[in-house]
Amino acid sequence: MNYIVFDMEWNQPRTKEEMIKEPIRLCGEVIQIGAVKADENGNVLDTLEIMIHPVYYTKMHAKVRKLTGIDNEAIKEGIPFNEAYERFMNFCGDDFCFMTWGNDDIGIILSNMKIHGISTDDFPVCYNLQRIYGKQIAKTKNQVSLEDAIEALEEPSYLAHNALNDAVSAARVLKHLDIEREKLELSKQKQSAASAEGKKRRPRRRRRRGADKKKAIEPAASVGAGE
Repeated sequence: MNYIVFDMEWNQPRTKEEMIKEPIRLCGEVIQIGAVKADENGNVLDTLEIMIHPVYYTKMHAKVRKLTGIDNEAIKEGIPFNEAYERFMNFCGDDFCFMTWGNDDIGIILSNMKIHGISTDDFPVCYNLQRIYGKQIAKTKNQVSLEDAIEALEEPSYLAHNALNDAVSAARVLKHLDIEREKLELSKQKQSAASAEGKKRRPRRRRRRGADKKKAIEPAASVGAGE
């Protein structure tokens, strides 16, 4: 199995009135996908970067433009989301799971898939590298930034808020994590949860009224002398 470590950048509505609320609430429209394909040892096999042309939030939000360096001219050169997603899936291959730094990217890509008519029923399993890093290395439940993790692990740093750069950085953190241990722990948790749910749903045996009561024993009639 390969690990697909990916990151995205997305544009946002500039005003409340611009927010798409139907058929779903679209908090962000994907404008860039960066991905790293790694083997189970964390070795990088391939990389991918795609710029996407938005159709809902077509003018860059000032804060997003400043954060990412992506301007209106850049997104005009992008490809449609459906085409980008197809290229992304072809890059991933057949046997893989997703990995991201935090959960934000998952919510965004799922909402973008839905609004573009792409089914999310078979969405791959995804592991949160930020949470795993906090549990296995930082020993904290607090969120650790990707930049802080890279610095703590003394890995090379790249310009942040570029989708491919962030994916590469997250893949470097991946090499320090025990993903197989995480898989085993999650499997045990699922089994335990399923067992507990099964016990809740198991119907109780109904007792028949009076079934557990001992029948009263009538005393034998005494035989009197002379009868």
